[in-house]
Amino acid sequence: MTPTVTITENIKSRSGSDGKSGKRLRLYTCKGSSSLSTILEALNDFVPDTAGGLELLYCRANPRFVDINNLPRCNWDGEAHYGYPEKKRPTTGESIRTFSSGGGTTHITQRIEALPAQSYKADGITGEIPDFKGGIGVTIKGRESVVAGVDIYTPAWTFEETHYFSNETMTAEYQDDIEFCHGKINIDEFRGRAAGEVLFIGATGRQRGGEDWEVTFRFAVSKNKSNFRIGDITIAGGEGEEKLGWDYLWLLYEDFQDEAAGKIVKRAAYAYVDPVYYSTLFSALGI
Repeated sequence: MTPTVTITENIKSRSGSDGKSGKRLRLYTCKGSSSLSTILEALNDFVPDTAGGLELLYCRANPRFVDINNLPRCNWDGEAHYGYPEKKRPTTGESIRTFSSGGGTTHITQRIEALPAQSYKADGITGEIPDFKGGIGVTIKGRESVVAGVDIYTPAWTFEETHYFSNETMTAEYQDDIEFCHGKINIDEFRGRAAGEVLFIGATGRQRGGEDWEVTFRFAVSKNKSNFRIGDITIAGGEGEEKLGWDYLWLLYEDFQDEAAGKIVKRAAYAYVDPVYYSTLFSALGI
């Protein structure tokens, strides 16, 4: 603090309000200088950084008596204003990332093969329990069996990135690049995710007062898998084989004779992994 300046807090200091726009106000008497900048420098050094959990926003000084030839008599009313700082407006070239963990419903016909399952039979029934090799919700009518499956909750991971582009960047050609990438998966690693795991599900853009563009890109993630089993079928078990996260896996069931149970049962006989999305380089998005 400047040595010639003295500051005391006033009796009627410390008013304020609470809530989302909470404020605090502290009032001071400042003496010893005719310079506004000197008074403000001393006041900023003197007041606390926080008040009632709120941050110091700014200090203000209003002259009551100023005489450049009589500095000890110079008198100022000082104010320290506290509150919640305004959110910084992102500038061109900056970016913001968010993520979301949600989910939806998926219909499945096979249980997780790697996890233990239990089965039981009623008293008086002879023979072994029919083995459907992980098939779920199977019903048997005579010599026919039907795999009904079940609807389960499926977790989903999505993330968004908001970027700020100059007007010079937001050309028609660049917007065409965004449109081209929409609905495609990453052909190489993207944001730490392996090729095939990230699906670009769209973008939203708006111009901010004519100065630049705010564009939010949305992505969904589904992990790649390899060397896993469904019933008696090994999926992507060979060297270099992989089921990409967004490939569609479906099963073909056939009738099998379960000798131990003495019944004909439906079991997964074939598995198909079909690509349903084109892939591309997300570097075209410029992010």
